[in-house]
Amino acid sequence: MPLAEGTAGEQGSSSSGGGDGNGDESGEAQDEESSSSNALVTMETELENFRQEWRRELEESPQFDASGGATRGNTAELSERHKEDIAEEKARRYFLQGINSEQSGRLYEAISFYRRAVQLVPDIEFKMFDNSGKMQTGNGSDSSDDSAVEEEVLNADDVSDLVTKFNNLSAHSGCTLICQPDIDQKTTHISALPREVFMYILRWLVSSDFDFHSLEQVSMVSRGFYLCARDPEIWRLACLRVWDVNCGHPNKYGTWRDMYLQRPRLRFNGAYISRTTYVRYGEAMFQDASYRPCYLVEYYRYLRFFPDGLVFMLTTPDDPYQSLAKLRHRKVRHTTVLTGHYRLLGSFVSIVAKRPKVELPVGSNYFRYRRNKQNLSHDPGEQQYHLKLEVRNIKHRTNFQLLWQYYAIHTKYRNGQETVSSFDLTPKTFPPFWFSRVRSFTTESISPLQ
Repeated sequence: MPLAEGTAGEQGSSSSGGGDGNGDESGEAQDEESSSSNALVTMETELENFRQEWRRELEESPQFDASGGATRGNTAELSERHKEDIAEEKARRYFLQGINSEQSGRLYEAISFYRRAVQLVPDIEFKMFDNSGKMQTGNGSDSSDDSAVEEEVLNADDVSDLVTKFNNLSAHSGCTLICQPDIDQKTTHISALPREVFMYILRWLVSSDFDFHSLEQVSMVSRGFYLCARDPEIWRLACLRVWDVNCGHPNKYGTWRDMYLQRPRLRFNGAYISRTTYVRYGEAMFQDASYRPCYLVEYYRYLRFFPDGLVFMLTTPDDPYQSLAKLRHRKVRHTTVLTGHYRLLGSFVSIVAKRPKVELPVGSNYFRYRRNKQNLSHDPGEQQYHLKLEVRNIKHRTNFQLLWQYYAIHTKYRNGQETVSSFDLTPKTFPPFWFSRVRSFTTESISPLQ
């Protein structure tokens, strides 16, 4: 019996030991479940805190109400922005219409469009142009479209009206600058000058000597220079200076420039030159009466006209390289140069010239000269030269030749008598004048074109 109890006790102890092992495994499982549940609770807590903070920030924001929807202020702001966009687009259209009107010469309409655009958007001019001066059209057109339009216009067969073509290209590209730099540079480019300043520079270029040849050279630089050189105001001032009260209106010619180029006038950036050549026979020698020497006589006549009515006349055997320097300055420095005035009527020009008075220095020699002059019985008289010439065109050269129509010398004496010596005008003795441009006459500008 005791043996049995022992056996039973061993079994009981063994069973109790086994029970303790199962209890440890179940405890570890319970610990793992509790830790995972705690982690989930922590994550949910943090997420809930984030949601509450986010909702609180939304509620404090003025753009949303408590329900998370858009407020009335935001709706009003969106509508206000929409109205501003519409006003800016309308101002852009007005501004573009003003540019087109200004380039077409309709200044009154251009001012009206500019005023409407500024009333809608005060800073519309700054919004229309970027830093480079190119207009921001906002229509999304790329440079390929602009180049295609430019190529289509420039490749047209009719090049008679380049002003209209260039104006259309400028309106399409939206650029109002006189030119654009081809290469980036640090110094200020001439395109930064306002158009008004550049036009004033061109008036100095033409100057009071009417150097329109230099103006035509400037027009070949760029498209903007071409448009500035064709500005009607410059050519209108030139026409008024040439024909004064007889100028009229350029309806017959189309433009002021065509009127200045096609209408008979005088050229001022050079001189009209006439060369006379003839053979003169000398006296027979006493050794050989059958021999008579022949002399080839050659001399030149020069005429230089000024826009204000002044004219210089010079007759000399010297060639143009030596003689034209005497006609360069308005103040006469040589006694051989005759000074006078001219008048242009239609295609004929009338000239009255005389020799300048010689100013002798005051001194003993001067008084001796006066005394001897009074004792002279011969009175040379004062001579005046009267000329009438006709302005003609030679092929494509307008106003390039002057033909003799009348030439006489009027001599006035002290006793009041006056004699007139007229000349028989033949092509050999009085050949026509031909114009020659003299660069030294226009190297300096005394005053601008006015």
